Amino acid sequence: LRSPLPHARILNINTNKAKKLLGVKAVITAEDTPRIKLGRSGISGFFYDKLPMEDKKVRCIGDEIAAVAAVDEDTANEALKLISVDFEELPPIFEPQEAMKDGAILIHDQRESNISMMLKYSLGAVDDAFQESDIILEEQFSTQGQSPCCLETHNVTVSPDSSGRFTVWLSTQAPHLVRDSLANICGISAENFNVIKTHVGG
Repeated sequence: LRSPLPHARILNINTNKAKKLLGVKAVITAEDTPRIKLGRSGISGFFYDKLPMEDKKVRCIGDEIAAVAAVDEDTANEALKLISVDFEELPPIFEPQEAMKDGAILIHDQRESNISMMLKYSLGAVDDAFQESDIILEEQFSTQGQSPCCLETHNVTVSPDSSGRFTVWLSTQAPHLVRDSLANICGISAENFNVIKTHVGG
């Protein structure tokens, strides 16, 4: 179950009806997780700001709130419709420039601003180049969004065994980072995960 709102506080999640639906094996929310935050593997933990399922606030349309396991897809989808979530809508921010302004609504309440990191690069004698230039043009440029078109099916299959180990099959170019991320999220040793990289296409 994903958020239909771009920015809102979660006031209450009721899964009772979904749990009673015939064919439903499990319904989980953030209450059922160790609430370990995740982020881009290999980057400082300062940027780990995403829960596997949100319990207090959603920050984009599609944020995960609950999940259902059932005997088939139709039953799972029906159960998702039976989960009710009470939201307090918050003003959304759609433009990076607006988000970076002083006094902007904070996307992450615990941060001082919406700027998570600032990097400045200069190469050569920049100030001298400006002094010697006949014309200086300052403009803001933008281009369309870009998304790689990976040809493989994006899916994950996990098989646990009786010893507490997990075999994971998924399309990835970084199985070791996946293993470390799973260990961090689940709060168990990376030795308990055997990650198998399936075909990566395109």
